[in-house]
Amino acid sequence: MMHKHMLALIDRLHAATIAGKTNWEKTGDDGGVGYQAGEYRVVLAPKDKSLELQLVDTGGAVLEEIDKNKLGDAALAGGMAAGVALDEIYALARRQASGVDAAISAVIDHLDTVGADGAPAQADEEKAPPPDTSDETPPAEEESVLELDTPQEEVAVIEMDTEESPAEAPEETPVSEAMPEPKKKKGLFSFGKKK
Repeated sequence: MMHKHMLALIDRLHAATIAGKTNWEKTGDDGGVGYQAGEYRVVLAPKDKSLELQLVDTGGAVLEEIDKNKLGDAALAGGMAAGVALDEIYALARRQASGVDAAISAVIDHLDTVGADGAPAQADEEKAPPPDTSDETPPAEEESVLELDTPQEEVAVIEMDTEESPAEAPEETPVSEAMPEPKKKKGLFSFGKKK
């Protein structure tokens, strides 16, 4: 029969490992991992297609050990099977000890700094200033036709690009106010319907 303190150790070790409160390290080339807890070390290592937990003192003497296969149906305080808890501890501990999570975080951080074209993106303060467009030729004038109230009356309007900013631009006057109705005089050209 397993001592209740070993179940308590597995339970607490499981909770601490999941919470990220432990610092697991590789113990050698055998796939083992260890956690230093004061003057004692907890070691988890594969053994004969199973998993073994050892409690070791500072001199390297094994004080207690338990094979996962010998846990049987032992359950932790929360009801989880002790063998399942050991498997979870070992999986998380190996990830931490091998640096997998740190490597994944580094790759994600790197991807955050890469631009859409795959080249490293510039930091905000290092971004190039926008190109100077003051020497560029202004766009070609555009001509458009403005239809007035009467379908036969048309006026050509030329839109010009100015260098005034929108804040400095004069207020636009509606077309009806800007262009008074032409007066008809005999002998002169007039706009409007032929009579």
